[in-house]
Amino acid sequence: MSKEEQELEQLWSYFKDSPDDIKEKRQKLTASLSRTDLGAYPSTMSISTAFDELFQCFSIGGQIKNYYRYGELSYCGKQREKLWFALRHGSFVSETQVNEQSSMKDIETAQKIQQFHKQRLLNEKAHGSSEDVWDIRETPLVNPFKED
Repeated sequence: MSKEEQELEQLWSYFKDSPDDIKEKRQKLTASLSRTDLGAYPSTMSISTAFDELFQCFSIGGQIKNYYRYGELSYCGKQREKLWFALRHGSFVSETQVNEQSSMKDIETAQKIQQFHKQRLLNEKAHGSSEDVWDIRETPLVNPFKED
């Protein structure tokens, strides 16, 4: 193996695995999210919204955007999963809220929807994001585009 190939292999090794501190950040975040009460998540799901999201994903614009971002066409798995879940547990009217007069079935459905939203968020955060690499800015910049 030539020196250039060794350097390239070493550089590639930096990108293969996440450093321990990034893994630790992800674990802390997912642990704190998993302890979050279900009441913090939406308790309703609109079938028409889920259908619109799936339709947008399969549209030409959605496919072009996915190809640009990820280099491949999308099978829209997340959107299909959400639509099927919405068909089983959602409603066409998303304003229906659970209250004291709600039946036990309505309460169970609301809990299933909240669990669905919570699990989605946990999966997204466990997968990682730019927040793993970049720290959130604590103070805003003053005149960021002004030349000195």
